[in-house]
Amino acid sequence: RQPNGRTKEVRSAWCSPTLPVLKTIIFNLSYTRLPKKRAFFLFMEEFEPNIKLAIEAAAKSLARCEQCRASLERKLVQKEFDEETIKQALDFLESKKYLDDERYAASWIRSHCSFKPRGSIRLVRDLCARGVSRKIADEAVKAYFENVDEYELCDSALKKLLTKNKNVKKLLKSLADSGFSYKIIQRVLKNNRVGFECDSD
Repeated sequence: RQPNGRTKEVRSAWCSPTLPVLKTIIFNLSYTRLPKKRAFFLFMEEFEPNIKLAIEAAAKSLARCEQCRASLERKLVQKEFDEETIKQALDFLESKKYLDDERYAASWIRSHCSFKPRGSIRLVRDLCARGVSRKIADEAVKAYFENVDEYELCDSALKKLLTKNKNVKKLLKSLADSGFSYKIIQRVLKNNRVGFECDSD
């Protein structure tokens, strides 16, 4: 609280504008006394205390930015919550749509492709590495490229690479590492008059 007794204003960039209720939860957790803090969770009275604590811990992480279920599971394990407690806590957050792997995947793709071009292969692989299911990763990537031309992303990536390196084999490797298929890479190299032929998928 400030000297005048007013509640301190929360000033943070909420990464998930779709979670206004969660924002309110964290505000109350951070800036009210303990009795009120507990009273705020009366709507979860059917849960045992340790499950409420797990929900609180997960909610605080979600308030900072979108996260997938697997990521929150790892964080709660580190806080020494047991498996069943973690399951019930995350099931509750999913039921209220505070936790949503589909929303996380879409947000993560937009964020990462905004500063560095990535192909569909790399995006799916990276999402799966973060714990998102293959099905959700595939669907999120497919939805993203319904509005974004993967060829243009690859073309943009190639033009940036050409300012630093014109070795064709290294260009091919860099584009493949970025997750573009050989079919798209071949087309981009050909249209940019970079002399290399490779087999398409």
